[in-house]
Amino acid sequence: MSQLTLIGTALILSIFLCQCAKEGPAEDAGRLLPVNSSNYTVATGESTEALCDSLYLYAQALYFWNNRLPPIEEFSPRRFASGDGSNIDKLGRLLEAIKARSLNMYDRFSYIEEISENASVASIGGDTGLFIIFDKLKNCRIAYVEPNSPAARSGLRRGYKIYSVNGVNPIMYGTKPDELNYKLQNEENTILVTDERLNQRYVTLTPAVYEIKTTSEVQWFQENKTGYLFFSTFQYFSEALCDSLKHNLEEFRNKGIKSLIIDLRYNPGGNTSMATLFAHFIVPAARNPIKYNTSFFNDPVQKIIMNGSGYPTIRQNVANHELLKILAKQKHGVYSKDDLIHEIHETNADQTSNILKAMHNTNDLNLKTVVFIISKETASSAEVLINSVKAYESENFKVKVVGQTSYGKAVGSIPFYLGKKCEYEVNLMSFINKNSQGKSISEDGIDPDVNAEDDLSKDFNQKEECIKKALILAQ
Repeated sequence: MSQLTLIGTALILSIFLCQCAKEGPAEDAGRLLPVNSSNYTVATGESTEALCDSLYLYAQALYFWNNRLPPIEEFSPRRFASGDGSNIDKLGRLLEAIKARSLNMYDRFSYIEEISENASVASIGGDTGLFIIFDKLKNCRIAYVEPNSPAARSGLRRGYKIYSVNGVNPIMYGTKPDELNYKLQNEENTILVTDERLNQRYVTLTPAVYEIKTTSEVQWFQENKTGYLFFSTFQYFSEALCDSLKHNLEEFRNKGIKSLIIDLRYNPGGNTSMATLFAHFIVPAARNPIKYNTSFFNDPVQKIIMNGSGYPTIRQNVANHELLKILAKQKHGVYSKDDLIHEIHETNADQTSNILKAMHNTNDLNLKTVVFIISKETASSAEVLINSVKAYESENFKVKVVGQTSYGKAVGSIPFYLGKKCEYEVNLMSFINKNSQGKSISEDGIDPDVNAEDDLSKDFNQKEECIKKALILAQ
């Protein structure tokens, strides 16, 4: 359950989780364009200096605030190659210096991380499937469990209290759950848990590969004619996930639901195509738009997207030496660095178009009300979904929000890779997303119409506070 935020792009460009090519530079790596500077020679090869120059060249081309970046000879990114620490430490310091250039719109989202050669591929989990949160009393609670995961196979469920991790009180890891979540998800651990009947037992969890489901919880509240879906992430996209979602919603249609509750309270976002797919199902057919949201890039890239001009110039900016030519072998083919901007221009509507074609024969749910459940962990494309659907609210189609104010992330990124084996993944914030009315997500987040506390002591059912209030709004 990686918390990485892999966002969609331009006119809804799909982003793919990438598996790096191991053979090194592409065969056309020799056809490199010269650096357009007489005062600075870009470093080549596999040196730390070359990595730093590569990162800055990408930022000059793709960064949303690239107009605030000085020429490469003035900034001299390779100065960050010296000093203490590993390459990832040095690249991290360089990225922070780039982010600081956004000034009053300070970039708090761009990041770089070192990835393993065995990184998970789309639709496949490589962890324990467990996510925890500390409640108000500082109790460590299971917030949700991914279906098919080791945690699910061990019988763990939301609401269970964790008393110890390898004999240590969870509070010893601090009350911010990030570090403990990483440990519980990615390492083998033995935990002591208490279930809803106060029965205690030890469970040993070992990370494993399993198929990710889009919806972890599907419920039907007959007395309210309301369906309920819980989404832990939009990180993954596949035809199988698309079919699964269609199946869930068509079952609801057959039951004659009038309202739908969509629980996004721990959803950190992911692929915007998933948000687009879901929005297509939710918005009534009579109001179904051609597009639900649009991503706006920096001026040079936006010109490419809008009218196709300037591609060779932009390509020159990002394809200056061989490290920029190594691109991951992606699910839908192999792209060279030379093709990165071309990928934006050529594929920004491609996958979304295929999704919409696949959904063409899907019957309209004809919903009267949609209620989103959110929390401070709800971010990125999960917020994009809410923002997109809200643009089509009317007297006959109500859109309500329950829970706590969301994270507030309107910007997204195009991931790219540095290093001989693509071992460094960089996500530079490259675009801002707006709905069909031209409204973007506030950096302060989306405020709920009705505030509700996340009752971690209860499973996903009518007794849980957020769902209880959502059902009232759904009536």
